[in-house]
Amino acid sequence: MLMKPAILLYGSSDKNRDMLYSTKFHTSYPFIIAIVNDVKYVIVGKAEISDARKKAVANEVLSFEDFLSYKDYIDMERRNNSPPSRLGYFSEVASSFLRQKGVKQVFVQPDFPFKMAQLLKWRGFAIKIEDSVPFFKQRLVKSEEELKFIRQSVAAAELVMGSVVEMIRKSDVHRDVLHHEGLPLTSEALRQFIKFNLYENDFVTNHPIVSCGFDTASPHKPGSGPLKADCPILIDIFPKSMKSNYFADISRTVVRGRASSDVKRMYDAVLEANELAISMVKEDVKVSSLYSAVHDLFKSRGFKTSEEKDFGFIHSLGHGIGLDVHEPPNLSDNDGVLKSGYVITIEPGLYYPTMGGVRIEDVVLVKKNGCEVLTSFPRSLEL
Repeated sequence: MLMKPAILLYGSSDKNRDMLYSTKFHTSYPFIIAIVNDVKYVIVGKAEISDARKKAVANEVLSFEDFLSYKDYIDMERRNNSPPSRLGYFSEVASSFLRQKGVKQVFVQPDFPFKMAQLLKWRGFAIKIEDSVPFFKQRLVKSEEELKFIRQSVAAAELVMGSVVEMIRKSDVHRDVLHHEGLPLTSEALRQFIKFNLYENDFVTNHPIVSCGFDTASPHKPGSGPLKADCPILIDIFPKSMKSNYFADISRTVVRGRASSDVKRMYDAVLEANELAISMVKEDVKVSSLYSAVHDLFKSRGFKTSEEKDFGFIHSLGHGIGLDVHEPPNLSDNDGVLKSGYVITIEPGLYYPTMGGVRIEDVVLVKKNGCEVLTSFPRSLEL
């Protein structure tokens, strides 16, 4: 049988999402995946072998010690007057496995450890970098199980978004500052509220955004200080399930009180752009056509963009979402094409240092003749 180049991945699946996708085995300890002639092998430490054999999706689960014990590796390196290292050990294990299978060439990820690659090359293996993101292209088309997980994350995001918006709606206003239970309502307090409420329901998020006023003119500024009445408040929540590891991503912009005429105009344009882009989503649509349509709409409504001066529509229209909060495709001016089963965000936004910013973000499932909007949280400006 003709030997195809093998695939070799190394790392921990809580950081390497391709390894998690391939094996469905979640661990913080490093392990090896080797795919040889379409047969998938998972090689783990002896402490994880029992768990991996129960949970990992693989044709065979092996132990590092099946090839070389760490003690024997240390002794070997001492005899060779070489300093031992963990990566050196994993390289020896991988080398022994690959030799047993008759492998001479392996494909690795761009972030495969350099030291391991060098040691494998020194042992006679040809290393080829597969420069694709994600490594497994099939990650982009979501299965029914993955869609279930994403829907669960969307529900969690919308639940906490509802609580945040309701807290803003019911806040008291004293000297233009929002108060909750007698205390100023701050960006920091609401971010902690978001994190705590998500954590209580087995979701996590690292850097939610709750910005206010001129802070909203910077798309990813987390926000700081008291929230104010009659000013835009931008809320961006992107939780990950601690059970499934799948993300959601939702943004809303609200005003407690009366929005200025400029903010109202921005909001109306962004909402129109959001609805226009969603109406265009279907299989085989070029992402550049979505981006251009939104860009042209903003221009026709009098909203100019200058990426050099950092105002206007200054980020992509959206992105894929799944095991990473940002996955391909990137919805901007590129050659990407939507495929049925992709899950993407649609998040047009406008940002001006003298007025603030507005963003409305929804999660959308691409279908053959259209799409399904997975988010259902209301889009309204004034509270």
